[in-house]
Amino acid sequence: MHRLFTAIFFLFLLTAGASAQEHYSEAIAALKSGNYQQCYDLYHKHVLKELKSKGMDQSILGRDSYIPYFEACMALGKYDEAVKALTINEHLMSRKTWILGEWWKLDKNDLMMWPADRTPLTKKLLDKVVLFYGHDANLLPKSPLIRNISFRTGRSVDDLCLQAGRSLYDASMESYKYGANEKGYAYLLNAADLGNPEALKLASQVLNGGWFSVNGGRDTVHVHQDYDRAFRYYKALADQDDPYSATKCGEYYFYGKIGGKKDPAAALPWYRKAAEDEKAPYVLRDLSYKGMADCYHETGDSLAQFNTLRQAYEKGFYYSCNELGQFYMSDSFGSKSPEKAFEVYSKGMESKTNEYISLACRMHLAQMLLLGEGCPKNEDKGIAELKELSKIDFALSDIADILLTESLYSRSEYADAMKYGLKVYESEAKIPDVAKGMVCDRIARMYFNGRGVPVDKEAARMWWERAEKFGNTNAQDAMLWIRSLKF
Repeated sequence: MHRLFTAIFFLFLLTAGASAQEHYSEAIAALKSGNYQQCYDLYHKHVLKELKSKGMDQSILGRDSYIPYFEACMALGKYDEAVKALTINEHLMSRKTWILGEWWKLDKNDLMMWPADRTPLTKKLLDKVVLFYGHDANLLPKSPLIRNISFRTGRSVDDLCLQAGRSLYDASMESYKYGANEKGYAYLLNAADLGNPEALKLASQVLNGGWFSVNGGRDTVHVHQDYDRAFRYYKALADQDDPYSATKCGEYYFYGKIGGKKDPAAALPWYRKAAEDEKAPYVLRDLSYKGMADCYHETGDSLAQFNTLRQAYEKGFYYSCNELGQFYMSDSFGSKSPEKAFEVYSKGMESKTNEYISLACRMHLAQMLLLGEGCPKNEDKGIAELKELSKIDFALSDIADILLTESLYSRSEYADAMKYGLKVYESEAKIPDVAKGMVCDRIARMYFNGRGVPVDKEAARMWWERAEKFGNTNAQDAMLWIRSLKF
């Protein structure tokens, strides 16, 4: 009998708890939909009984469960009851140790007028309401409290929402500190939605990369990449003249992260915005000028591309020197000038924005020194430059090896020509067949004639066969001759 009574008692508690939770959920839904009278009625008929009987610390509804009631009272102009909502639990009120400190000092006139001497309490109250809406910041501008403060003080709703965004951002960082990552991330996104600059910067990077570090880099939080939302945050910052975000907006359009396809025409004004911002970091402006030139290239406007590259160069930005030098080496728009190309490549070697560009310009200079284009011919210096480039592990080192093989062979420096030729053949990089064919032909000739190596006609046959497979015409003629000798 005792067990039956106990079971019935617990069943009653569970049923009562479920009922209170259900009514509380209905009240929140009513609040969010703007039906403040329904929210108020649900509290008076059902929810307050749960809060008053158990206290907010013990209630299944949680310690913030008074906020919908408070908001409904504010919306309906029931300021006396709004004050009571803040101190609804008699136990906590008697101790005067409410979680927000001095709220119990507020009276209805404070809620009606928001006098200046109540500013600290206003902020505390605002912060608490903000956290209640923290998972859906779009509802915050509709908050009766915020609208009331705005009306009474003359502060705009947007200004109050910015203040709220700061509070949410702080709450986000505090949540991460204690391992509440899901809550912290929700607060971060909503702080960004409210326009907090720090939240916008962090959230845009997080959504772009899909992860970020917290707690001084000790922990990593992984999230779903969301390019559309990241772009929205980047754009909000770019509209506030943040040059990095403007560049990111350009990248999103240029690489098709927005709309599913590349849109260089839409990317162009964002790159220009960053490039022309004299307060922006040097590297960012350098990259943005390059982005502008790439946009013109994609849209087929070669003249605008050339003029943009030249403008960047004249302003001291050298990331585009590799492309600009190639324009000067061609006959586009009557711009051919090997001397100007040599000057541009020389400056390009100073590029601090991209090491590849610096090395590419150095490669062009080495070739020009070998040939005497745009500068006095200096084979020794050109070969010395190529040998240094060959030592560097980068995408163009194979080209340096190819040029060295041919140049050293023509200078009768056969031992070194053999060394670099073998390096080209054994490289795992994607080297064009015509280059590999040329190298194989040179190695075959050195074996056939005993230049730099002992005569080895069988090895020569093998290397000419390889050259022939790569389509080398010299090798094809040589193979016809070799086959006729039958050695």
